[in-house]
Amino acid sequence: MREDVDPHGDVDAHGGKDPHEDVTPHAGSEADGMWASVEALWAWLDRSNTRPPEQELLLRMLKLSEEVGEVAQAVIGTLGQNPRKGVTHDWDDVRAELCDVR
Repeated sequence: MREDVDPHGDVDAHGGKDPHEDVTPHAGSEADGMWASVEALWAWLDRSNTRPPEQELLLRMLKLSEEVGEVAQAVIGTLGQNPRKGVTHDWDDVRAELCDVR
């Protein structure tokens, strides 16, 4: 496999794609709905925030890290990578954990 292409076909920075390229969704794209949902969730979180902004951002980053760790745990469990535990998850568990990260 070429080193400048990941398994999903995306070119990395060494493959000529500009890392500073605008990634804002174009008007009318399916991504518009996703970004609108992200903005609505962010606004909801901000409205219910009672902490200083720096603390709130730190806690959100920690929560994201926690959820990503749960995805890793599910993948490891699906592949049976931990010999002490064996296979503890399946790919549906991985998909469910990915939904939590999203």
